[in-house]
Amino acid sequence: AVADEAMKPVLGDRAVWATHSRLGKVLRIDPDTGTIVATIPVPVPTLVEAGEGAVWVYSRGKDLVRIDPETNRITATIPVDDLIFSIATGGGAVWAAFGPKVIRSNPLTNKIEATFNVFWDSSPARYNFVVQMAVVKETLWALVFTQSKRFSYPDFFGDYSLVEID
Repeated sequence: AVADEAMKPVLGDRAVWATHSRLGKVLRIDPDTGTIVATIPVPVPTLVEAGEGAVWVYSRGKDLVRIDPETNRITATIPVDDLIFSIATGGGAVWAAFGPKVIRSNPLTNKIEATFNVFWDSSPARYNFVVQMAVVKETLWALVFTQSKRFSYPDFFGDYSLVEID
């Protein structure tokens, strides 16, 4: 194994990137040789995404961390103050989701530009949660899990919907 306990690898900027939460590092792996060529210290990294000219990592310390793939160094930290469950890049933005909320950050300024709710079912008796995001042709798509707030059978498992966000 190249890296035991590494999580959610992504391909970008001529490398495979993975987080290693226990060691507090982001791993840069050469896709041709399978060897670790760099380790970047990030406090409890849990998510990684490559795009918009950088590698983006969620640090459980509630920050979105920007790594320059040319230098393998942290170049910016964006405080998000929420538990992030998904990161996506594309369309000139970096997207992060927590619960029903999505934030859009500008990769040129490293600042949050917008925060908004994603509702598939806006009923107050339902809970909406963005599980995963992807950007396709400048459009953000979100997989939204909706569940009854009562957590009762048969609603316990909830519903999934793919939502296009303009």
